[in-house]
Amino acid sequence: KSSLIFRYDNRKLPLRSSAFLLNNRQIQNVLFNTTNKIWFWRGVFFVALLFSLMLYLSTRNKIFLYYFLFNVGVALTLGSEIGDFMNLLGADVHSRVMDIKRLGNVVMMLFFPLFIDSYTPVKNIHPTLWKVMYGGSYLAIFLMVASFFPVVKHMDFFIYLFLFFFIYTPAVVVFNIYLLMIAAIKKQKNALELFLLYVVYIVLITLGVIFPTFEVTGDGIYTFNFLLYTSIGEILVFLFLIGTRVINVFIENNQLLEKQKGHQQEMIRAIVDSQEIERNKIGCEMHDLIGASIALVKNNVDPENKPIIKLIDDTIASIKSISNGLMTPRVKGGEFEEEIKNLCNLTSNEKMKVRYYFHDWPQLQKSEVCTHLYRIIQELLHNAMQHSDASNVHVQFLKREHDLCVMYEDNGKGLVYDESRKIGRGLMGIENRVQLIQGEMHIDSGDENGLSIMIELQNPNT
Repeated sequence: KSSLIFRYDNRKLPLRSSAFLLNNRQIQNVLFNTTNKIWFWRGVFFVALLFSLMLYLSTRNKIFLYYFLFNVGVALTLGSEIGDFMNLLGADVHSRVMDIKRLGNVVMMLFFPLFIDSYTPVKNIHPTLWKVMYGGSYLAIFLMVASFFPVVKHMDFFIYLFLFFFIYTPAVVVFNIYLLMIAAIKKQKNALELFLLYVVYIVLITLGVIFPTFEVTGDGIYTFNFLLYTSIGEILVFLFLIGTRVINVFIENNQLLEKQKGHQQEMIRAIVDSQEIERNKIGCEMHDLIGASIALVKNNVDPENKPIIKLIDDTIASIKSISNGLMTPRVKGGEFEEEIKNLCNLTSNEKMKVRYYFHDWPQLQKSEVCTHLYRIIQELLHNAMQHSDASNVHVQFLKREHDLCVMYEDNGKGLVYDESRKIGRGLMGIENRVQLIQGEMHIDSGDENGLSIMIELQNPNT
């Protein structure tokens, strides 16, 4: 009868020999003290589980998944030790609490090595040891499933099964600490801090829990409180380590994005440069070969044949105009405004009037920016002349506080601009050049509504 009473009164207190020397009042005081510690541990543990799961779902980094599953195993194991599952199961005829504890051990030992290997690679340090360790884990899974059947619990085999689990858990921990020690000697990243952490953790567990359990250093009713304290300490340390890992992940992602952006800029620059080289080649050939050949033809034509002479002169002028338009203009800041005016005047005709405005526009010091802006306006005017059927075109160059603005407007057909659709080579070339000068382009257009384009960029002189 007394043993039944003590089992009931001590169901939330680890059943240690010294607990049976307490009276009911002392037991209630111990339970009250221990319950506060347990609820604090539960709160910290829940935060760690939630934090690691959210990090995995947001980053898909497996280290956070392994840490979450490892802590699930810890929750099952410690929950069995402090009596949580005994409260749920009531009269545990088939020792389901021990089954849950073994399940927790297996989950911990499956994902503990994976978590360590994700934090600092140790798997390839000793592949044979790694295979042996996971061979033991797979055997542990098989034995754990077998132990779920009540008939197995009444066999002599169950004693060896219990002994296997008694050896298996500390063996996996020792193997991993050994791998961490080798990794620390080889000066692998994060290995030393993890090795020292677990050495300190194992020493504390040995002195505060294992030795008292086997009465090496004397028994105590608060032994498992020490286990909760070390668990909380481990959680807080790893939350800090994982937090720094998250920061490093975001830093690495930002660096990767910057590199990708840099590569994209290099690709765009290479495309634009190759286009300029090809244009220069065609322009030079037109000017030097075709222009020179037509000039020779003109010298051999009868000077009295005025219509032919006029036709040849017009052709030579057209070739010069086209070749000059193809060759890269070396536009400097002081010449930019004049070059744009000449471009607009040459494009303007009876069918399409081109008007230009400069408001407080500075002399740009970077000729590259001038060249890209010149090419952009040239492409827009060419598009207006060839495709838009516009009768009026306005080009404005404005300076605002710390940036510059280029506005193009026409009253032509317009275009249906959709970023999801493929765009023409001309517009793609404009977008590439806008990116190269680190600007932003905004397009407002629609069928029969004309075209409006605004390009904003930082003042390169500032």
